[in-house]
Amino acid sequence: MYFVNWAMTGIVDITAVALYMHYWGAFGDVPQWVFALGALAIVGTMNMIGVKWFAEMEFWFALVKVLAIVAFLVVGTIFLGSGKPLGRQCHRLPSDHR
Repeated sequence: MYFVNWAMTGIVDITAVALYMHYWGAFGDVPQWVFALGALAIVGTMNMIGVKWFAEMEFWFALVKVLAIVAFLVVGTIFLGSGKPLGRQCHRLPSDHR
């Protein structure tokens, strides 16, 4: 059951990569399976090179994710703490009835 769980998780991750790439207009004409195959090749290559290298790449990818989250939190705090309106003045909620 453990193998089936991680096999399905890998398939979902590869499909998500293909969907993200296919979503952008520049890559709209490229078939989705091309991106899925590319993602599978990258992950497969990382696994075949060696455990130490794979663990090192996982560490750096996790660090990038953590830094991105921290950056979003800092930027959001600055935006909220500045007291200035964000965006254009014509933004309203549908419930404003103006």
